[in-house]
Amino acid sequence: MKKVQYWILVCSSLMGGVSLIRTGDPVRIIGAAIIGAVIGVVLYGSYITFSSAISSVDKNSLKNGIKINKIFWLVIFFVTVVVQATQSNFLFALGATIPWFIAGMIFSPIWWGVTKKNRKSPWQWFDWMNAGAYIMVVLFALSLIVKVWLASQGVR
Repeated sequence: MKKVQYWILVCSSLMGGVSLIRTGDPVRIIGAAIIGAVIGVVLYGSYITFSSAISSVDKNSLKNGIKINKIFWLVIFFVTVVVQATQSNFLFALGATIPWFIAGMIFSPIWWGVTKKNRKSPWQWFDWMNAGAYIMVVLFALSLIVKVWLASQGVR
């Protein structure tokens, strides 16, 4: 339950702080904090869902003798390319996704450091690739949020 409270507090504080800086209106600050709390609950629920799904896939792959986590990063990478290719052509999407993946790989040592004390075995090459792919998706989501916010401000 502590993790839920952490996500809710961080998101509501962030949204309330942004509203305070932008407007200073108490009603809008409270509204933004409530929206932030809802976002925190959704993010935490997504985290639980994805971690449960990954755990389930990992257990099934061990039963069948296949380690899915060795190619999971590749699946995430190509799904991202395909999603971007819906807005452009495949080669453009591939070229646009590779730098984001490299940025994810650059930030993966941060994730390695955060998870170091809870880890049972040392990271292998595919763990670094998986972390890079996860961070790539987070960076894409943050990029989308920033683009939407800038568009709402009239900035191109």
